[in-house]
Amino acid sequence: MLKINKKASTVITVVLASLFMAALVCLYFMLPSLVPKMLDLKGYGDVSASVPLIAAYVILALATVSDLLVLMLAVSVLKGEVFTDGNVAILRRLSWCVILAAGPFALLTVWFTLSAAVGFVALFVGICLRVVKNAFEEAAAIKAENDFTI
Repeated sequence: MLKINKKASTVITVVLASLFMAALVCLYFMLPSLVPKMLDLKGYGDVSASVPLIAAYVILALATVSDLLVLMLAVSVLKGEVFTDGNVAILRRLSWCVILAAGPFALLTVWFTLSAAVGFVALFVGICLRVVKNAFEEAAAIKAENDFTI
């Protein structure tokens, strides 16, 4: 298996997260025309498209915040700051963004059956991030305690 050094791996994460942000920005402009096509409607002025469009924008906003948080965490790791209270706060916010995204995906199940599975996965990933956040919180506390030990 290909082994990449730690710094290169973190740089790859920053590059991928940046590319993902560019895709998210494009989606902000494309969403009004995409949703009606996905629902097989005439245009985005159709009332039946407004709820899925709003849900899609909520998901897009949560994805944007999540991506910014991932970028902040990756930059922090590049600086060598790993087990810090700031990173714990970033992971806390990230986990809640992912958990909150499960709601709009559940709502979209009315129009897109597959979104139920996506919502379930979002909820599970959010819970996993909470566990990682708790581990980081304990590691940060141990690190702070060790820093004060002579």
